[in-house]
Amino acid sequence: MFDTFSDGTNAFAFGVTPYGVRREILVSMGGAASEGFNATWDIKWKAEAQRFDDHYTVEVAIPFTSQIQKERIWRFRAYRWNLQTNEQSTWSIVPQNRFCLILPLWAN
Repeated sequence: MFDTFSDGTNAFAFGVTPYGVRREILVSMGGAASEGFNATWDIKWKAEAQRFDDHYTVEVAIPFTSQIQKERIWRFRAYRWNLQTNEQSTWSIVPQNRFCLILPLWAN
């Protein structure tokens, strides 16, 4: 998830499954409600996934021209959702009132 506005409210989210299925979403209103997610946004970007016995890796290439750059300093947050164990992981703490931000990006 990239907050190129650096406002903590709007962001560009990119998701990739272990099988390489991609999903991109525009986030607004801080992701506090389902109306704050626009899954019809469609840009050109690449991602490849490799699966192994005990882990998987994902490589992503997002052109800078695909994002609306408003600020020089961007915020970034990486998420991981394991549907088999219902485990949610992130590099930084997610406020409880922003529960929607950690929904799997490929779910409908």
